[in-house]
Amino acid sequence: MTTHLRLLLLATLGACVSSWVSLAAAVPAPRAPFSVRNLDFHGRPGRVRIAPLDAGDSLDVVASGLTGHFPTLRDFVTVYANDGSGSLAFHWGRKIDFPNFPYATMTSLQVGDLDRDRRIDLSFGSNEFGDHVTALNDGTGRFPHFQPMNLFGGYTDAHMLNDYDGDDILDLILHVDEFFSLTFDYGKGLGDGSFSQAGLEQVETTGSHTELAMDDLDEDGVDDLVKANEDGLTVRFGFPLGGPSQNPLLTLPGTHYLDVVIADLNADRHLDVAAALPFDDRVAIFHGDGTGAFSAPLLIHAGRQPEFLTAGRFDRDGRLDLAVSNAATGRVTVLFNRPGAPWESFVQVKVGDHPGEIQSADLDDDGDDDIVVVNRGGASLSVLKNQAIP
Repeated sequence: MTTHLRLLLLATLGACVSSWVSLAAAVPAPRAPFSVRNLDFHGRPGRVRIAPLDAGDSLDVVASGLTGHFPTLRDFVTVYANDGSGSLAFHWGRKIDFPNFPYATMTSLQVGDLDRDRRIDLSFGSNEFGDHVTALNDGTGRFPHFQPMNLFGGYTDAHMLNDYDGDDILDLILHVDEFFSLTFDYGKGLGDGSFSQAGLEQVETTGSHTELAMDDLDEDGVDDLVKANEDGLTVRFGFPLGGPSQNPLLTLPGTHYLDVVIADLNADRHLDVAAALPFDDRVAIFHGDGTGAFSAPLLIHAGRQPEFLTAGRFDRDGRLDLAVSNAATGRVTVLFNRPGAPWESFVQVKVGDHPGEIQSADLDDDGDDDIVVVNRGGASLSVLKNQAIP
């Protein structure tokens, strides 16, 4: 794939002419288009996902985190059901206790239909009791059985669900730290919620925190994987069908990334990559051209310490915008991507203490996306209901 080699040239040469947009120069929106409601969480939430979980068609919310105090910390999972109007209420919750692994925690959360029953199940990365935990949906948005699986051992700090072998069954990709040796470990989905060991690949970079995103960046029909951590931002093309020696690898400029999303941010029908730079108070956007080549980064000021980000339609102009969680200020900054003036207006919304992972979706089915963010410094999630500015 020669296009990926020229991608590296384009990104490296373009880095010297990177542009940036400052919040100081941007124009605040005339009024905050979000109303905020907090949901109680039994502990300190760390992860959140939005999906239809109960028997209804509305989008629900699931969050995971820790409850208790060391050395008796335990994982807690909560489902908040949507009544169809975007109003969320506690539906189900459970403390997860594995007696043989008293210090285990679940480190990452994904959702998907793991057993082909058209119900959305839960998938967790974990740090001790096996590298993966599955919880199957009983059809009511409850998850009575949590099953740990020790496919490879080690500490999973990020994982993805993806049908990487094309058999219409979700497979598992784990980013695992095993005694300071980092690997991508693959689990083949068996269609019943379990996985079999399918191989591993040595990772070329280190880093204390890793986030992953997947989509087809070079439009060849196979999803690619983007990895963000303190060592940088890497793209693995054709991942993981080609095997370790056949997956072209690209490193995009910059270091100390924390979270990453893939979305079409300039409405050219090609996917772009956006990543949070918490130490620089910025978001970096790399515009893709559909061949696997990317522009130099556009650097956008995004409030103090932007850690997690999500792409959504927040103002009804037909373009995807960005929302970031600002850990230092307890706010969410929404960056508007308006035609003719992209990223030149914003709004900041006060949420809870030390906001972290953030997700967006249309919770009330009114045509614009709402936002859910976990407040890691307090026992709550904040739901930002969109009252979009036309």
